[in-house]
Amino acid sequence: MWRLVRQSLALLMSLVSLGAMGREVVPVVDYTNIPVSTASGKPLTAEQVRDVIVSAAQSNKWEIARRPGQDLLTATLEVRGKHTVVVTIPYSAAKFSIRYESSTNMKYSVRDKSMVVSSNPMIANGRGVPTAADGIPVIHPAYNLWVHDLLQAIQGELKKL
Repeated sequence: MWRLVRQSLALLMSLVSLGAMGREVVPVVDYTNIPVSTASGKPLTAEQVRDVIVSAAQSNKWEIARRPGQDLLTATLEVRGKHTVVVTIPYSAAKFSIRYESSTNMKYSVRDKSMVVSSNPMIANGRGVPTAADGIPVIHPAYNLWVHDLLQAIQGELKKL
């Protein structure tokens, strides 16, 4: 009888530890060549686009660094002093992109394509998912939410112009 109790307890502990491991990883979503679109239809300069990106990012708690001599920004978001994500944002007067650069405590890895299974048709069909030569970059799902929020903030600021 004690043996059965110990086995049941071991099984319960295993299930609890699996739950504590957190959410499953998802493919990293990069936003590439997003058109710069203002409500007025007025064209902007690259410097104006940069200023909009900086303003939107800072209002959403992203820290921005400019790379001298390049139309490229680096945005860093630190969450609860535990998680950090870094994206690069190349921009021009006509378009901008938001691309994964690095992260800390976000479960980032590159998985073999056969190991990533998704019911999302965009992912299942391989569209819109950045792939590395040796697989698919994956990360904690919060990353994609934070980056999507950044994208929406930038587009929202552009629509005010």
